[in-house]
Amino acid sequence: MTTSAILAANHRLRPADRIVAPKSLLNIVQHHALFAGHCAQGHAWVIENMVNVGVTYTRFDHFMQRIGTVKQIVRFGGDRWAQQAVVERAQQRLGRRYDLATYNCEHFVNDALHDQRHSRQAETAKEVLKGALVVGVLALIVRAA
Repeated sequence: MTTSAILAANHRLRPADRIVAPKSLLNIVQHHALFAGHCAQGHAWVIENMVNVGVTYTRFDHFMQRIGTVKQIVRFGGDRWAQQAVVERAQQRLGRRYDLATYNCEHFVNDALHDQRHSRQAETAKEVLKGALVVGVLALIVRAA
């Protein structure tokens, strides 16, 4: 059994499971990836959307070396046909470019799982930036008065 397959078995991964891993200090930002399954050579694979790379396959052992630890695995509840459909949707996105605001790793996984491009992390960042802008404008008004 390959190292990637052993690691996947240790995490009890099935195709279409969402893998969430810390991406920043204090776990503020999370990296999302989709478990794609095993290939004929016995390796386990994830599909992920990476900065400067885009949507790509990554062997699971290489993924684990890079991220270090898994924070959460969100199990996919569908049958094997639904799993296959999710993995096929993810494969159709291979090569798509990463965009922090409109197609980051969380957008990609939600797109593959639910056919909806959504990222709570991106929405939260936008709200924080709006709040900071309002505070900045208010500070300028108070300072000018």
